[in-house]
Amino acid sequence: MFQKTQTLSLLFVWFPVTCCRMIEDLSSDCQCSAGHSGTTIACNYGNRTDVPKLLLASRSYLGQESWKSLVVFGNSNVITFPLDYFTGIKNIDTLSFHDIKLQSIPNIFENLQHVYTMDLSGNRIEIISTNNLQKLGVRLLNLSKNSISYLEPNDLSWIPSIEILDLSDNKITEIPKGFFRTTRLIRKVVLSFNSLTVISKHVFSGLEATLQDLYLGENLISDIHPLAFSNLIELKLLDLSGNPLNPKIDILSSLKLPLHIAHLDLQRTALKTFPFCFVHDLHDLEYINLQENYLECSCDLVWVAQHLKHHYYPSRDSQPEQLAIQCLSTDDRAETMSTLKQDCINKPRQPCSRTDPLSQLQQRLHDLHYVVEIRKGKIWMHWGRVNSSMVYAYRITVKEEGKDNEYFYGPVTIHPSSDHFTIESFDLKNTKLIVCLHVMANATGRLYKKCVSVEDESLSSIVGILAGIIFLVPCLLALGLVIYYDRNHKRRDDSNRTFLKTSVSYSESSRETKTLGSSESSKSIVDVEGVAGNRKSIADGDGINESDKGPFSDVRSAESEDVTESISLLITEEYVSTV
Repeated sequence: MFQKTQTLSLLFVWFPVTCCRMIEDLSSDCQCSAGHSGTTIACNYGNRTDVPKLLLASRSYLGQESWKSLVVFGNSNVITFPLDYFTGIKNIDTLSFHDIKLQSIPNIFENLQHVYTMDLSGNRIEIISTNNLQKLGVRLLNLSKNSISYLEPNDLSWIPSIEILDLSDNKITEIPKGFFRTTRLIRKVVLSFNSLTVISKHVFSGLEATLQDLYLGENLISDIHPLAFSNLIELKLLDLSGNPLNPKIDILSSLKLPLHIAHLDLQRTALKTFPFCFVHDLHDLEYINLQENYLECSCDLVWVAQHLKHHYYPSRDSQPEQLAIQCLSTDDRAETMSTLKQDCINKPRQPCSRTDPLSQLQQRLHDLHYVVEIRKGKIWMHWGRVNSSMVYAYRITVKEEGKDNEYFYGPVTIHPSSDHFTIESFDLKNTKLIVCLHVMANATGRLYKKCVSVEDESLSSIVGILAGIIFLVPCLLALGLVIYYDRNHKRRDDSNRTFLKTSVSYSESSRETKTLGSSESSKSIVDVEGVAGNRKSIADGDGINESDKGPFSDVRSAESEDVTESISLLITEEYVSTV
């Protein structure tokens, strides 16, 4: 029973590797094979000139094919392909049209959605026309072993997604300025086996933050601008092998390489001297190939070998261990470093420069502006730009205060061109954190470290707001009382003034009325009494008595006293209320 089960298991494992599902409408020139990674189609057109489309029957959108790879090969005379060649096919990971005598990049990709790798090597293509590849998202484009001799500045503008470009083994004599300006993702460029003669200053503009591997070997390069590679801060590998560098110019004395370069190939470059100061600041340099040169024996070579040994850290991705550097003695005998080591080991080295760039950078980092704050459940970090090729990357670490052996967040590595970083975390209440910025010289070496202690200020803000409200309430109450008493006082003053005016008006009107009545009454009485008096005087012979003034004199006096008393009372009340 166990033997049968094992046999069946082997059959199930073997079946998908060797068998391919039936594609009934596949062209008879093509064969299908399958594996764990997907379906592979291989088409051999031999010497045919007419090429049919891949799928002979029409397909609906849901029935379209997605293949792992399509390989078209054969010593055919195919010049063009039909426009509907890919009808019924949606995605192809790897598309290869090599060695079929194509004279240009075919315009047959309209029905395709994605092609990640495109191999057009071994054809007769003379001009790069990538507008046909615009929507495919091509990441690797291989145009090696063609007949390309001239490049236009906009040749790559249609494929901004490209990451690897292989133009080796063509007839290119010059790279125009701005050729790479629209490609911000390229990390590997192969230009070996061409006819380049000069590398100018801005030839690689646009690749400063992405290019890692650059192959310029086996060209005719004799002159390199001193700053041609200096801004390629991510460059790890530079191959200049097989180029006849002009010994009269002494290129190495002025050439500035990125400080993080790890692999340098200068084999067969007609070098006669190799100054130690050329690699003095290259702290990440692990391997250098100086084979097949005519180097003069000097202590510089010994110091270079010691420098490489000191900075070599073997890992899975490391280059082969450094080969022994050979040189020619004064009598043209080949020697190795072992014979020179005894003479040079105790010899003092001359300083490479008056100013140490590392010391200058560390001084700048000491004054680095670094701000950390916590807002809305996020940790916000900002720092000043360093703008130095010696900075490999930034690294962020976050720890809780008192927990040195445990990371709250990180470590996380950030690109050297960055100047800010944000950490989203909702577990920050009542937490005090130590947020550190590490400026890295390489993957393990640190140039500088700066830490800031922060805590969540949301709770403190709430407490401050509540305290402010509590402090503000009595102030508002006091202000309300002041306004209330002020309004009452004003209302009472207005009432008093109104009453005073009314009383005075009433008194005046009463006095006028009474005066008028009194005068008329007095006049009548006087007239009556006068007549009587006259009669009495005439009768008795006496005049009128002055003390006999009539009955209204006492009334007028009483009214005047009442008005005076009322006015005095009002004035007294107003004075008291004012006080």
